[in-house]
Amino acid sequence: MRPLISFSILLLLPLFIGFSSKNLAEATSDHDYCNTRFDFCLEYPKVVFTQQIKSDNDDGISLFSADGLFNAKAYGAYNVVGATTVDLFQELVKELSAKNKKLDIVSNNISKTTYEVTFLGDQEMLYYRIMLLPDNAVVTLMISVPKGMEEMMHTLQKDIVLETHS
Repeated sequence: MRPLISFSILLLLPLFIGFSSKNLAEATSDHDYCNTRFDFCLEYPKVVFTQQIKSDNDDGISLFSADGLFNAKAYGAYNVVGATTVDLFQELVKELSAKNKKLDIVSNNISKTTYEVTFLGDQEMLYYRIMLLPDNAVVTLMISVPKGMEEMMHTLQKDIVLETHS
């Protein structure tokens, strides 16, 4: 009798523990990677990204194509300095400008809690999506493709889905 009650509780528990639209058990089964530490999940095309490396400290995942041309990263970090999206954007521009002789901003969209930006550097096109979460965390998605492969970038932006549950 006791195992039946425990099993019944386990079946009903997901109905009471929820995120914005899914609970973690559902999110994990529906996604290719979930991070419980920073409360985000990622779906990505496994056909493109055949190599995955999860970080040792459980902050995220790095994805690589077999030929090494395409890569993506999704990771979380704590916002210990209380940076705004504008602060984070400016820091990223500064960092990428130091690595590229010429850095063009192809598109950007900055709000209070998120920003999305696409850069064209010397050798590659980069896309960043940053989200400030209510629990003082920052979740980042980065996608990189070689310069001249803009169509692939657009495809990957559609096919890679980053979802937070905060």
